[in-house]
Amino acid sequence: MSDKTVHMDALAFSNALRAAELGQVGAQYTLGLMYANGVGVTQDFEKALFWYRKAADKGHGAALCLLASKYAGGQGVPQDIEKALALYLKAADSGNAKALLKLGQLIEQPPAAAVANLYGKAAAKGSKEAQVALGKTLTAENQNSPQAFLCYQQAAEQGDAEAQYQLGDMFNAGQSVDLDQVVAVSWYRKAAVQAHVLAQLRLGGMYFHGHGIGKDNRQAVTWWVKAAEQGNSEAQFKLGVLRRLGLAGAQDDTAAEKWLLQSAQQGYPPAQVELANLYAERPEQAGRAVHWYRQAAEQGIAEACRSLAKHYVMGQGVAVDDEEALHWYLKAAELGDARAWQALGALMDRGHGAISAKWHRTAADQGSALDQYILGEKTLRGDGLPMDLDEGFSWVSKAAEQGLAVAQHALGQLYARGEGVAQDETEAVAWYRKAAKQGFAPAQADLAQCYFQGDGVSRDVRMASSWWTKAAEQGDTDAQFKLGVLCEQGTGTPRNLQAAEAWWQGAAEQGHIQSMYRLARLCEQTGRPEPALAWYRKAAQQGLPEAQSALGDCLAPIPGPEQASAIDWYLKAAEQGDTHALRMLVGVEAGESSLSIALLRKAAEKGDAETQWLLSQAFAKGDQPETDAASAFHWANLAAGQGLAEAQGALGGMYAAGRGVTPDDRAAFLWYQKAAEQGDAKAQWNLGALYAAGRGTTRNLEKAYAACRKAADQGFAPALSTLGVIYAMGLGVPADYGLAVECWQRGAEAGDSEAQYNLAFSLEQGKGIAEDPVGALYWFTRAAEQGVARAQARLGLHYATGQGAPMDAIEAYKWFIIGAGNGDEGARANITHAATLIPLEMQEEGRRRAEAWLRLQARQHD
Repeated sequence: MSDKTVHMDALAFSNALRAAELGQVGAQYTLGLMYANGVGVTQDFEKALFWYRKAADKGHGAALCLLASKYAGGQGVPQDIEKALALYLKAADSGNAKALLKLGQLIEQPPAAAVANLYGKAAAKGSKEAQVALGKTLTAENQNSPQAFLCYQQAAEQGDAEAQYQLGDMFNAGQSVDLDQVVAVSWYRKAAVQAHVLAQLRLGGMYFHGHGIGKDNRQAVTWWVKAAEQGNSEAQFKLGVLRRLGLAGAQDDTAAEKWLLQSAQQGYPPAQVELANLYAERPEQAGRAVHWYRQAAEQGIAEACRSLAKHYVMGQGVAVDDEEALHWYLKAAELGDARAWQALGALMDRGHGAISAKWHRTAADQGSALDQYILGEKTLRGDGLPMDLDEGFSWVSKAAEQGLAVAQHALGQLYARGEGVAQDETEAVAWYRKAAKQGFAPAQADLAQCYFQGDGVSRDVRMASSWWTKAAEQGDTDAQFKLGVLCEQGTGTPRNLQAAEAWWQGAAEQGHIQSMYRLARLCEQTGRPEPALAWYRKAAQQGLPEAQSALGDCLAPIPGPEQASAIDWYLKAAEQGDTHALRMLVGVEAGESSLSIALLRKAAEKGDAETQWLLSQAFAKGDQPETDAASAFHWANLAAGQGLAEAQGALGGMYAAGRGVTPDDRAAFLWYQKAAEQGDAKAQWNLGALYAAGRGTTRNLEKAYAACRKAADQGFAPALSTLGVIYAMGLGVPADYGLAVECWQRGAEAGDSEAQYNLAFSLEQGKGIAEDPVGALYWFTRAAEQGVARAQARLGLHYATGQGAPMDAIEAYKWFIIGAGNGDEGARANITHAATLIPLEMQEEGRRRAEAWLRLQARQHD
């Protein structure tokens, strides 16, 4: 500190002292601060307190608040909470924001309204700490509180990291605001750069899943490392899993072990289980595996209980101990782990001492529900006892009536299958419900299936989704898989590919083969080839034919050994009857003619409907001689006669168009009808068209609507587009433009170009939906890129007039040229008009862009 600064501080102290002695309250408070901090005078806390009291006695808010904090913390004075409270109240009465905040924090278990009132007053004065505290208080009362959102927003705009994190969570979950993961990412980032550990954790997750931002595993790792280095156990766990699976660079078990160990040592159960799994793969470290399984098992983790029991059975890392194994299997079973019950049954079969059938019968006779269930299961299966369905049903019933969840579930299955009792799906549902309400995951999953199929209960997809969610949250892989399918299809819940991926990821990591396949397919569809290939391979190695076929598709374009291995995977899939693999093997898709046709014919002549259909498709290819249309009809007719819906639908198309057969609208109608009755969406759609036109049947707009609606309900995009037209024009149903727009929205999202155009036009005109030039531009673009001339012309007009995008004469001219080339008269007229308004060089640039676009389209169609 310079001499000049010392001199100035001394002068300030001297001035403050004179003013304070004259009774100026502000000077008295300032003098207290100077003594407390040693500014212009030797530090002296007693004198600081003296002057704080002087100012406080005159009602100085800041002095009262500061003095209250001293009494609350016992700093320089004996701790006295009551006195602190009285001083805070007095300061609050003077309007001091900090005092209002401290009062809310100091009062133990106060009425929520009183706390909110105190925080609210402080928040209104701009205290960001109070704004955050008020937000949390309001959220505790109502998770979707708009007032809480406003509080967090005010504090976040002042730079408060906690508020920024809370806003990120709100936007990420759609809580109090519309779901917007892009905005969520921006708030998480603001908090994360301030070292907010949970924001760093969330931001890493957004990068990893590609939610609200491009998927980037490296960025995910960067933020998770920051959170992990601050000691966050979940981030440490995630880093361990990434390194273990090789999802962030090369697989590295050493790095995985480091992170998992740090997380596990903090008591994080998933890390304890994963670390134990890692050690279990190394026979020499089985003892460590047992240690960490036990840590997680004692926290009630079913998987850990089951794995620990298995180690006792196998004597891995511990001495063989059937009694201890029984203890942990039972605990896992009580936690709803279905596989634990299976393992328990196997353990029973070993017949050691207390776990023998005789022992179970004795205990069952004495009323033990668990032993009644086990005895019933053994009797039903004939495991170590004579099989007796009636006796088995009786024992399971007794256990179920005592409230044993696993027995209630088993009893429901017996009613569903009609084993030991007359089949009764309603009764099955009743027992599933009893077990499900106790949290037994397999029962929750079966109850969900009953709701989904309408077995023993009215069909209710939302209830099915709800019960599957409960089971899935407990780790039930079948439930996780089915939830993923619902989310992907938008059945009973809004379509959400991110949620579908999350459910499938969870199931796949537990070894669920179908989830591996669906996850791989989703990754492939969303442009992530590396994880797609990895998951296809895992599912293929476990024998799933569709995965083997898809893996072949992934490997076939890669020159060298991978290309050769593609043939091996196609062979494995074809051996299981996969038609796509067969198609690839015989070269139909590659256009190889004589050998391909010969191989297919050989299988088709043996009566295989799928191969007959493939052979029909081969002859129907555009590059085949025209006379082959008759062969295409012949083989399609044979396949259709065997009930193959695809062939029936195609046969309807052949009769309608006269391809390979004399045109016959009535025959077309009848074949479309057969395929439609089997649920073939395309056939349903075509059937609707025949009803609407009165071709092959009496014209009936109501039936046209019903057929088209069935196809649309399956998500068939052209049918959704047509259904929108039906609603818009009131064909067979009351006109409803709002419903039309909903259909076009779904069809557009599914990729139908006509639906995209109609939706864009509705958004442009504000018909049936709020006017939205930006949205209209987006959907016109999507339709234009699929070659819809009208959309290309409208897109040009949007760029010419600046609707939904900045005005761009060159881009407008480009789309006019493209639209005109596709026959749109309006686009032709606009070219002529535009040529009078824009310079020659801009016209030339527009032509160059159009030519480049057309070349790209040509390459993509080759």
